[in-house]
Amino acid sequence: MWWWDWSRWEREIDWMALWGVNLVLAYTGQEQVFRKVFNNIGVNDTILNKTFDGPAFLTWSRGQGTFGEGGPLPNFWIESQRALQIKIMDRLRLLGMSAIVPGFQGNVPVAMHDIFPHANTSNGWLDALDPLFTTIARGVADGIKQEFGPSEFLEADGWFSLETGPWLGSMSEMHSQSAVMHGDNNTSQGSCLGGFVIPSEEEAYTRAQSVFASLTLAEPNATWVYQGYPWFRVYSQGSACNQSALRAFVRGFTRGIPKDKLLVLDLIADYPNNGALWRYPADPVLGAFTQNATLIWCALNNWGGAVHLGGDLAYALDEARAAMATARTAGVGLTPEGIDSSPAYFSLVLDAPWTPHPTAASWLQEWGASRCGSRGVAAAQHAYALLFQTVYRPGKPYLWCCSKPKFCPTVLPGDGSVARPDYNTTLLRQALELMVEAAPECDTNAFKYDLVDVAREWLSMQPCLDRLDKINPNAAPADLKARVKALLDVTADVDAMLATDPGGGFLLGAWLKRSRDVSTWDGSNGALADFYEWNSRLQISTWAGGYSRREWSGMVNQYYGGRVNVWLNYTLGAAPSGVRRGMNRSHPLHDLPAVSMQSTANGYDVFLNKDCNFDDIRKATCPSNATTPADCVRWLEDTCNNTVNCIGFNYPGQYLKSSCTAFISTPNGSSTLYLQHADVPPQASGYYAFPGWDCNFGDLEKIVCPTADKRHCLQYVEAQCTQRADCIAFNYPGEILKKNCDSFIKVPGGGSTVYIKHPDVPPTVPRSSCIDGLCTTVVGDNGTFIGADCDGTCPVKPRPSLQSALAAFADAWVNETWSEARLPSSPVGDPVALAKRMLAKYPAL
Repeated sequence: MWWWDWSRWEREIDWMALWGVNLVLAYTGQEQVFRKVFNNIGVNDTILNKTFDGPAFLTWSRGQGTFGEGGPLPNFWIESQRALQIKIMDRLRLLGMSAIVPGFQGNVPVAMHDIFPHANTSNGWLDALDPLFTTIARGVADGIKQEFGPSEFLEADGWFSLETGPWLGSMSEMHSQSAVMHGDNNTSQGSCLGGFVIPSEEEAYTRAQSVFASLTLAEPNATWVYQGYPWFRVYSQGSACNQSALRAFVRGFTRGIPKDKLLVLDLIADYPNNGALWRYPADPVLGAFTQNATLIWCALNNWGGAVHLGGDLAYALDEARAAMATARTAGVGLTPEGIDSSPAYFSLVLDAPWTPHPTAASWLQEWGASRCGSRGVAAAQHAYALLFQTVYRPGKPYLWCCSKPKFCPTVLPGDGSVARPDYNTTLLRQALELMVEAAPECDTNAFKYDLVDVAREWLSMQPCLDRLDKINPNAAPADLKARVKALLDVTADVDAMLATDPGGGFLLGAWLKRSRDVSTWDGSNGALADFYEWNSRLQISTWAGGYSRREWSGMVNQYYGGRVNVWLNYTLGAAPSGVRRGMNRSHPLHDLPAVSMQSTANGYDVFLNKDCNFDDIRKATCPSNATTPADCVRWLEDTCNNTVNCIGFNYPGQYLKSSCTAFISTPNGSSTLYLQHADVPPQASGYYAFPGWDCNFGDLEKIVCPTADKRHCLQYVEAQCTQRADCIAFNYPGEILKKNCDSFIKVPGGGSTVYIKHPDVPPTVPRSSCIDGLCTTVVGDNGTFIGADCDGTCPVKPRPSLQSALAAFADAWVNETWSEARLPSSPVGDPVALAKRMLAKYPAL
């Protein structure tokens, strides 16, 4: 959602209104307000740049989880989001919908302790009883109202993470007394939930009072909206944690807020294992669990935005209805961490308060008819009935946190956490066959979306798993390569199937293009396009250990398929294909003037007017949609990365190569050679990195980087040196271009790295820098030459771990730049025709 422009937001708001939604979280644009408030009390933008997450991660800096992830947050973004929020609020009011806007909940920059040493802060939290809390809260309340207008619903989660509040552990004696008072002699609660001590009832009461008072500073009639996750922990943790103390904490919390002024989101009410707050029984001593709170029954069913199809429809419908029948439940809501998955599940939840259908099965039939666009299509009816027996079956296990599901096309061989079917996959295949049969009469984009999603699920859960399970890492190399190829064939088919959705709902290219497009309307005039794309790529790949994995076209084949190739090469004992050593360029240099050596985003060194004595693997003819040389080269990079033993290729010849023994000059500069960095022979030009060293140089000039990001700065400085004939090297940090080198100097603390073009590396190379086959010698700490050489060969370097190889591959992928030819932003192919081919290619097991 972070890249949505106004037209996309308007469509979403209108959709919500049509579904009866009348209370909407409206968090856009708040950083403008918080920046002003913090600036006014002496917190400068340098500190805030380390506090606000980047655009794709703002949910976490707003919710106290991270600081500065994917940042810094550009001013253009902050200003444009403020303008967008004004439109969002106007539209909500026009349609009679209420907005939940942010209040101050206590999360502050970590550096606040240095600025206000007497304030009660810790780990980015400010105690609600500290006088500074009221100062900031008043500024936020006034600022939100001034910028975006009034709203009676204000959100503040406060004690959300259960472990970082500044008062925790400060009153241990009171905690022990409280535990005894409530009949629980277990005072070692810290062993249960992360090593913290549960606040007492009185601590919770006083702080809830303080926060509520701050929320009413600008809105006297405010209702406090609170995520119920900590309360869910009270119920779900059971006797292993001190439930009495947790219950006392909740009672104190709710007692501090006036009746009917606390609206709690029953955040995971669709979790069948003791998840729903509304079902929590009253305690004979502490009384009712909810106290003064009103609940909203909510369905989560998605973590991290992972692609997912399924959920227990019957349970969700029955539970939502039962909760709505109670006095303290005011409505139903959706709280997934990502949207655009399992559409039937979330549609059912929104429909639950008024649907006339007595069962989830009958509801799904009606919903299926609406997706088809026609009633009475027998094949479609039967297909959705089979979906109710499989992915939406009664009793289907709940999708629990985190990083799930891990579908087969997104994992490495041997990953025991891969998602496996908890239903009959033969029935799911039959559902797909019936959807193909019904397609001529169900000619709607919604039906085709469902068909693609079901095909993806079936391919993942049957053909892909079948081939994954047959891979033995200890098999003979030929057998291992063959079985990995069989797996990658399925991966490519999943990728192709996902590309056919008419709405582009499974396209990585669409996601990246829209991310880049933000720079066309945020006021930056395109200057931030690379930054926004980097944020998007980082979020869905390496962030939080792959928490937000996406089974999308482009992602499945290029990213996850590339990881499998890294695994294969590592398992075979070869240098991981597509992984670079030495300097790591962040962005492609295709647009620079022609020079003797460049580097592409995928880690290929580029040699103009050169070819090499190779063993050819095959000719790889670029597809017709690769309309420019740059598009064709990028396609060849991807193809080589996904081809076992490929180390490079030439262009325009388009031959994939498996070895290189010597360079050949091509007549009239007719060819360019692309080699994966690890496989570049010693004759090559390029840069070598010497960590911890600098050199006695003649300085040319200092380069001012356009960004504070290290990778982007290195790429920029390297480009400047490459284009100058008199530049032989540069250092980082320092960013000074150099024209000669007399001897090496060891940098105190190892705080610098010198990057030197290969032909200009001096003979007195420090032993610590035997990189990429360059022989080393011994140099004293003062830079003087004191030892002999190593007879022309380097010591054998330990092979990097698989994890480091995967990390290097991912880092290169994250820093690539989107193009339409490589990652289309529009659908490719016919979903019905391709599904037919997939069914024929992969017979039922």
